[in-house]
Amino acid sequence: MKRWLAVGRLGPGSLAGTLEEVRLQARAAGLSQDRVREAEEACEEAGFSSAETARVLLLLARARVAGLPDRDLLSKLREGVAKRAGTDAILRALERRTLTLRRAADVVDRLTLEGFPPADRFTAVEMVADALWAGVESSRILRSVREDRPLEGGLPDVRVAFRRSKRPR
Repeated sequence: MKRWLAVGRLGPGSLAGTLEEVRLQARAAGLSQDRVREAEEACEEAGFSSAETARVLLLLARARVAGLPDRDLLSKLREGVAKRAGTDAILRALERRTLTLRRAADVVDRLTLEGFPPADRFTAVEMVADALWAGVESSRILRSVREDRPLEGGLPDVRVAFRRSKRPR
């Protein structure tokens, strides 16, 4: 008897289900066939089970639906595989990075509303996420862009991801 493992929910009321079902949901969320294949190949190389691979695809699909750069998560997956990290460590890192990307998107949205739109939203979110990942507080990132000053200490220069616009007085 084959047992199917439900791995989570993509959205309200939609059970993620089997790997095949999650694969279809990822495609419906807008992930390209190549991106899905690339993720599955990395998971296979890392020795992930079907359920773990489905979790990865679900994270990528959720990122896409939320308007987050799923390419960043795929890069983290490849990095974990290259370092030969264990599956649990890779999955935890992907989940943490997803949360960091959400926080970064909030910072980018706030700056956009203040008159500092990103040249490319995905790149801006990735750069802000890199700074947050390195331990920089959101307030320092906001101040860096607002005051047009680089972050000190060799941290990513998030300012380059934003355009300065004339704000109404």
